[in-house]
Amino acid sequence: MQEKRIVVCIAHPDDEVFCSGTLLRLADAGNELTVVVGTQGEKGSHDPMLTAESIAAARRQEMDMSAHRLGVKEVVQLGYRDGELQYAEDLKETLFRLVRSIRPDVVLTFDPWKRYEIHSDHREIGFAMIEAAHLGANCWYYNGQITDDIKCHRSQELYLFHCDEPNYYVDITDVFERKLYAASAHASQFGPDVDEVRLRSIMNQMNPDVQMTIEPFRKMWHSNLYL
Repeated sequence: MQEKRIVVCIAHPDDEVFCSGTLLRLADAGNELTVVVGTQGEKGSHDPMLTAESIAAARRQEMDMSAHRLGVKEVVQLGYRDGELQYAEDLKETLFRLVRSIRPDVVLTFDPWKRYEIHSDHREIGFAMIEAAHLGANCWYYNGQITDDIKCHRSQELYLFHCDEPNYYVDITDVFERKLYAASAHASQFGPDVDEVRLRSIMNQMNPDVQMTIEPFRKMWHSNLYL
């Protein structure tokens, strides 16, 4: 895949770690990457002495640094409150407008049907993004936002990460060290030094069967666009 527009929709600053090796490969191949972050991540700390504003500001900087290391063209911060995303009209309309504005060939987002997913933000952003990617071509959805610059659009392919039933795998062996380097930008979440052991520990909490140099996805449509 080369010279394609790719949108990666995540819930929190640092969620891109689920597919960051794949993002590195896509950026290296000359694709244009946009990362959409749903929340400010202001609840991402156990320190009661910090403020929500300071946590959000730190995480915004960390996300920008990680994106730079991954070769991402743009980070779009939606600014919703951490832990309070809702698969409702406001979020849906925002993502429909984003899909119609960027017109991505490929969308990557959370698998909202994953069993035992504890964090509601992961489910909500996944459901809303999937609907926008698929139904954005229908002029009767939020037709008031359609202009000469914001046109109906359906992405050609949709990949879900953090999934239960993967049917597509990306070998990231060659970029794994760079994945670690990008993850280290999120010092507030992963600590100042992220090595393979530390990252494996973090990822295993979410998926005990994770293989560190393979990133699994659920490829949703039968397109000829392969990561």
